[in-house]
Amino acid sequence: MKQSLYFLIILVLYAPLVFCQDTEASRAKQRQLMNDAGVMHIQLLVMGTKSTSPNSRDTAVEPFKEGDKIKVKVVITNSSNDPVRVPITDTYLQNRPQLYKDGDLLPYLKTIERVTQVDEAPTSFLRTDSGILSPSTPKLVEVISLSDWYKPLKPGHYRLTVKHRFEWGGTWIESSPGTFEVSSKQ
Repeated sequence: MKQSLYFLIILVLYAPLVFCQDTEASRAKQRQLMNDAGVMHIQLLVMGTKSTSPNSRDTAVEPFKEGDKIKVKVVITNSSNDPVRVPITDTYLQNRPQLYKDGDLLPYLKTIERVTQVDEAPTSFLRTDSGILSPSTPKLVEVISLSDWYKPLKPGHYRLTVKHRFEWGGTWIESSPGTFEVSSKQ
């Protein structure tokens, strides 16, 4: 009876230490995986003008017309063997689209430029959520509307990449490029 009591006391005293270490190790592994460009693969899917929802599989892209609202799906695949829980916060803090028209990098809207130049972690309330990236399963994590970032697009050939980070101060992971055409309204 005395041995059982001692065992129970030791278990109660040391269990938090063991579980906390496991939790810290787990968090460290999660952070390592989410900041590894060799593990997180980002793909862009330009949404056609006839797409009805972000979850639609229709990604056939006919040439856009000048003035069309162009949206891009950001799809991430976790290539590790472990599920990874990732934070989903403010699109302007986690993403950096880079849009080129006929080879020239386009500047952001002035309001977006100011937001993206913030050096410190934001102190205001942000949209926060999290998601699980299961191994080898592509997951839609964001839909970016280019009109939120850029002036209306003129006719030409466009190339887009998006750099994404999962946490403030984390590694920027660049997507594969996506391309599309914008033609005049005629």
